[in-house]
Amino acid sequence: PSYNIDVPRSADDPKIYRHLSAEEFRSMACVGDTIKLVCVDGNVFQVPGKSFDLTVYALSDDLSEWTIDRKYNVGNIWASEAYHSTGMPNLAPLFPVLSINEDDVIYLVFTPLKLVDDRAECTSQYLIRVDMKNNKVQLYPQSTESRIHSQVLASEISAYQQHLQDHPREIEATELGASGKRLRL
Repeated sequence: PSYNIDVPRSADDPKIYRHLSAEEFRSMACVGDTIKLVCVDGNVFQVPGKSFDLTVYALSDDLSEWTIDRKYNVGNIWASEAYHSTGMPNLAPLFPVLSINEDDVIYLVFTPLKLVDDRAECTSQYLIRVDMKNNKVQLYPQSTESRIHSQVLASEISAYQQHLQDHPREIEATELGASGKRLRL
């Protein structure tokens, strides 16, 4: 059978999200045996630096309703030592992705921009891992040659992170390529 299940009303407010594509502010994944949806709450682009929440919803077993599983305030990310080390201002995250291997873990993209000749240019980009339960933030700077422009797939991020945890020595051994240049992890 096929089902048509609406997202929670707060995750689909057209006044707030009309200028964004869906993957910029929400995504869905199967985490363990539960279907979950993560959403960046509020109109994050109208009040720069104003804190807001990330909300994770869980779909009931009978697929009839969404309940709030967890809320996490983005201000906790901005206040972290890891975030401060980047020198970024308090930016709104994009492309929220739930880990499919770790409950309470979410990945977000932060992209500082600067204005050059009336155009916004990306200065750097960070993939940030947030353990919402333990309030732990980890940063993964992205290469200047490749940027995250669209939807990030939860399975790829989760599989890669799980591989890092399962095989730390293998990753250490491959950090230096044959050319002697450090590989991007």
